[in-house]
Amino acid sequence: MLIDYYAHGLTQARRNSFASLVSAGVGISIVIAGAAYAIFWARTSAGVSAAVVVSLSGAITNAIGALFHRQANRALAHMESQTQHLREDMRTDRETRKAVELIDEVADPHLRDKLRAGVVLQLARAELPGLQLPEPSSNGAKSAERDKAT
Repeated sequence: MLIDYYAHGLTQARRNSFASLVSAGVGISIVIAGAAYAIFWARTSAGVSAAVVVSLSGAITNAIGALFHRQANRALAHMESQTQHLREDMRTDRETRKAVELIDEVADPHLRDKLRAGVVLQLARAELPGLQLPEPSSNGAKSAERDKAT
């Protein structure tokens, strides 16, 4: 579902960007046409007024293009943020699955239960006072001897 959401947002950003380019192109064309009309064909004040109106409509169209461009940039920034969150979620999911696989390989049931509780607490972002896990060592026998001593 997140991938579909991302694809939808990316499509929206592309459409806004395209609309921005089209609107800016139309707007600049109208402004140029209005300026050309004012320079070459407007002989009276009514003709100059018409040229000003045409040029203003072109400026408005350019402003609309700028708004589309701004919206496209905001959509892309939002998609970038969503992509980062998606990557973090996927990394956390992979790490959690790997942790569960490794915990299932622990032979000592008491230690395995402590490790499972630790993973659950980490996922819940909570702490349980007094939960002490043995320190990892390169020699499993020393670790087992330490567990017996405690």
